[in-house]
Amino acid sequence: MITTHPANAIPKTDVTTDNGLAVLDAQIINPIVTEELGGAFCLEFDYPLTAKGSSSLQVGNLVRCPAPVLGGQFFRIHHLQTSEHHQVHVTAQHVFYDLAANLLMDTNLINEDANGALNRVLAGAQFKHPFTATSNLSTRASARLVRVSVASVLMDPDLDNGIVNRWGGELIRNNTHLSLVARRGADNGVQIRAGKNLLSMTASVDYSTVVTRIVPVGFDGLMLPEKWVDSRKLGQYPHPRIAVVKFDHIKSTATPNGATAEDALPPKQAETALRRAAKEQFTLHRVDEPTRTWTVNLVDLASTREYQHLRALESVAIGDVVTVKDLDAGVDVSARVVAYQYNPLTNGYAQVTLGSFTPRITSQSARAVNLASGAMGAALDASAQAGAIGTVAGNAMARADQAFDAASAAGGKADSALVAANGKNRNHYGTDIPKDPRPGDVWFKTNGEKQEIWIYKQVNNRYDWYPISTDLTWEGAKWRLDEAEVVVSQVKGVADEAAKSGSEAKARVRQVARETKLATVKAQEAVDKAAENAQHLEDYQVVVGSLIQGARSSITQLSDAVNLRVEKEKVINQINISREGILIDGAKVHITGQTTIDQAVITGAMIKDASIDSAKIAFLDAGKIRTGYLDAARIRTGSITSEKLTIRNGFITNAMIKDAAITSAKIASLDAGKITTGTLSAGRIGARSITADKLATNAIQVGLAGWSSSIRISPTEIRWYDGNTLTGKVSSLGLQFYYGSKYIGQMGEAGFKNQPEHVKGLNTMLSKDASYAAWTYGAGSNDHFVLLTLDPKGSVMGSRGLHLGVDLHLGGNKVMTTTKRGIKLVDSSINRTLLPAWCSENTRSQVAFSSGALFLVSDNYIYSVTQITKRLTEVISRVNSLIGYFNKGWVQEIHRIGGSNVSWTSYPNTGLSTISTNLS
Repeated sequence: MITTHPANAIPKTDVTTDNGLAVLDAQIINPIVTEELGGAFCLEFDYPLTAKGSSSLQVGNLVRCPAPVLGGQFFRIHHLQTSEHHQVHVTAQHVFYDLAANLLMDTNLINEDANGALNRVLAGAQFKHPFTATSNLSTRASARLVRVSVASVLMDPDLDNGIVNRWGGELIRNNTHLSLVARRGADNGVQIRAGKNLLSMTASVDYSTVVTRIVPVGFDGLMLPEKWVDSRKLGQYPHPRIAVVKFDHIKSTATPNGATAEDALPPKQAETALRRAAKEQFTLHRVDEPTRTWTVNLVDLASTREYQHLRALESVAIGDVVTVKDLDAGVDVSARVVAYQYNPLTNGYAQVTLGSFTPRITSQSARAVNLASGAMGAALDASAQAGAIGTVAGNAMARADQAFDAASAAGGKADSALVAANGKNRNHYGTDIPKDPRPGDVWFKTNGEKQEIWIYKQVNNRYDWYPISTDLTWEGAKWRLDEAEVVVSQVKGVADEAAKSGSEAKARVRQVARETKLATVKAQEAVDKAAENAQHLEDYQVVVGSLIQGARSSITQLSDAVNLRVEKEKVINQINISREGILIDGAKVHITGQTTIDQAVITGAMIKDASIDSAKIAFLDAGKIRTGYLDAARIRTGSITSEKLTIRNGFITNAMIKDAAITSAKIASLDAGKITTGTLSAGRIGARSITADKLATNAIQVGLAGWSSSIRISPTEIRWYDGNTLTGKVSSLGLQFYYGSKYIGQMGEAGFKNQPEHVKGLNTMLSKDASYAAWTYGAGSNDHFVLLTLDPKGSVMGSRGLHLGVDLHLGGNKVMTTTKRGIKLVDSSINRTLLPAWCSENTRSQVAFSSGALFLVSDNYIYSVTQITKRLTEVISRVNSLIGYFNKGWVQEIHRIGGSNVSWTSYPNTGLSTISTNLS
C-alpha cells in the first residue's frame, strides 16, 4: 500500500497500519522505486490532479511505499511537475536525505570503531533528528569532520575522511535506522545467461582499468632482474597493458639506503617478496579483468522465451552475487546487483543492473590506514600485557609488518592508477581539451597549481573524458599514504617497546624460577624432618597406650572391694546415693534447727500441750467443734445468706436493702409513672412498638444532627446531601442522582414504550444533562481502569457511541443483523497457520487476516488477495498490449495494383483506450 503523510510525521522503521493522509494505490500511475548500491534511493510516479488524494501531494510531505527486502519506506517529496494531461509527476527522495540538510560543525573522531563513529556523527548534528545507527564492523580509524553535511559523511565516496573511506563497509538505509555492514547481499548461487539475442538486456565492458603486466618497484628503486610480472590473462588482449606499481615496504640489503634498514631482506628474499606482491594484484584485486555491467529490463522480457533464463532475478536483492554466463564472450563472470528499479504495485523488479565498481585511490589508501591503526591498537595491547606474555611482542611486530605491506600496497595502487597504458594510447597535457582522442588516452590537465588526471572512455554508449583523479582525490590519497607511514612508524616503535618489555618479563621469569627451585629444596627438607618426627610420635603413642591399659586392668580387679568414695564435707551426699539402708542409733542423733519430715506419723506424745496455734492449723472440720459459742466477731461479713434466715414477723426497711440488689425477677409489676429519671436504652424498646404518630416533627432529622443533616428521611423518600447540595435520593421512581442543581440520571423499574404493561425491567437512564456513563475497575486507591464507556454526546471519547476499554471476547457467539442473520469470529487454519477470520454460520466462506495479507475462503477453497491482485494486473497488462497492437491498425484487404506493387485497406484503430493497471 502506498500512502501519504504530513511533513512532520515521524518515519517509523517498524510496519505501520496508519493510512496517513491518503491511500494512492487506486489512481497512482507507474510508481518506480530506484536504489543504487551506495548511491541514490528515490521514488517517482505520476498521479491524476483530479483524483482523490492529490491535495496531499505537497513538497515536503512523506510518501510511504514498499521496497525490496526492507518493506515500507518513507520518501520525502522534493519535486513536483504538472503535465498537459492533468497529471503531476512526483519525485521523492528517501527520508535518509533529510540528513543532507543537517551539518557537523567540528567533530573529531579518534580511534573509534564503526559503531562509535556512526553514533558520534549522528550526535554531533546541529539539529535534533530521529535517526539511529548500528554497525558490527571492528575497524578502528580516526577522522576530523569540519562543516560538512551528515549525509555526506555517511555515504559520499568522494569525501576522504568520511565513513565509507575511513571505516569501509556498505550502508543499509531502513527509514530512520542505518546499518553499516561489511557487504550487503549474499551469494545464493543465482545464475543467468547473457547474449546479444536478448534485446532488452544491455551489456557494457570497460577495459580502461585493465593491467596485464606490472613493473614492481621496491624501496630505494629495487627492481626485478626480469623487470616485470605478467598476468596469466596477458594473451587475452591485443598487447600488454603495463603499469608501474610501487611496493616501498619491500627493502633489500643490496640497495644503498636499504642496507641500513632494520627490516631489509637479503637480495633473493626481497626479489621473491616483490614478485609475490605483484602477483597478488592479479589474484586478489583482479586488475587484469575489465569492468562489466549488465542492465536487464524484466518488464520487456516477461513475454519472451528467453525470460525463463532470467526469472531468477525476481528473487535477488541489492548487493547479491549473480553468476553471468556471457554466451558471446564464452566466460562466466561474477557480478553483483548494483542497482534496481522496483514497481511496488506488482511487487516485482522493472529493471536490474549487475556489475561492479572500480576501486578509488583514496579507498585503497583508507584500507591501508585502517589496517595500520588496527595494528597499532594491537601493539599497544601487547605492550600493556608484556609482563605476563612475552610472545605478544612478536605478534605485534607481525601485525606491524602487515600494516607496512598494506600501506605500501595501497601506495602502489595509487601510483598504478596514475600510469597510462602503453601501446596505441597517448598522453595529453595542458588546459585545453585534447583533439582527436582515442579510447584509453590519458589527459594530465593543469588546474592552477594543481594537476588533474582524466581518461577518455565509453560510458552509457557515449565516449567522453572522465576524471580519474582530481586535485582533491589525489592530494587526499597522498595525505592518506603519508598518514599510513606515520602510523606504521608508531606501530614499529610500540612493537619495539613491547619486545623490550617481553625480554624483561622473560628475565623476571627466570629469576622466579631459580627462587622457586631453592624453595622446593627447602620444602623437601622440611617434609623429610616431619616424617622423622611422625615416626617418633608413633613410638610415644605405643608406650602411653601400654600404661593406660595397665591402669584399666588394676581398676577392674578391685571393682568389688571399692566402696563409695567420700570427699570432705560430702558424707550425706554419698549416703543419699547409696542403695543400702542406713541405721543410726538414736543416741547418736541430735536434730537441731529446722527439720523436714516428708512422710511419717507424729503421735500425741510427741506434741507439747497448748503448742498448736492457728498458724499451725491448715483446716478444721466444724463437726469437731462440740462445745462453746462462736463470738460475733468470728462470723465473716456477708457469710450468712438469705436461705439461712427465716423472718416470721416485721418488715425489711430501705436501709436493709443493698444498693442494686433488686433485679427484674424480684419485681412483679411497675407503674411507668414511677420512672422519673434516666433514659431507656434501645434494647429496652420492643420491635415495631414506636409508630409514626408517636414521633415529633423532624424527630429523626434531629437525631441525625451529628451527620450535618446529610441524610433526610420523609415518608416517601430518602435524600442525601453534600452540605446543602442534593446529590441523590431514593423514591418510588428508583435511585436518582444529581450533580449540583442538575438531574443526571436514575436506576429503577421501567417499561418500553408501545410494549404491554406487564413487560417490565430494570432501567439505567441518563438525563439530557448527563455526559456519560462508565463501568470501571479499581486498579488502585485512586486509579480506575475504564472497561466500558457510554458517551451519547461524544463529550469524553470524541465521538458518540459505546466505547470499549478492553478486548471483546465473543466466545464463539455470533454478531447478528436486524434480520437475524449472523457471522462469527473464529480461528481459521490457512496454510497450516491459525489466523483470525470472519466466517458464515457454516464456516464455508471466510475472510481471514494475517499481518500483511488477506485471504478469502469460498466453499472451503482458499484464495490469496495478493495473488489475485497480481494475476489481475498481469491480465490487464496483457490486454493493454493487445489494445496497443490493435490501435496500430490491421490489414482488412490487399490489392495488387500492377507489377510488384500492392495496396491495402485497414482499420485505423479500434478506438479503445488502455485499462488502468491500478486495482482499487
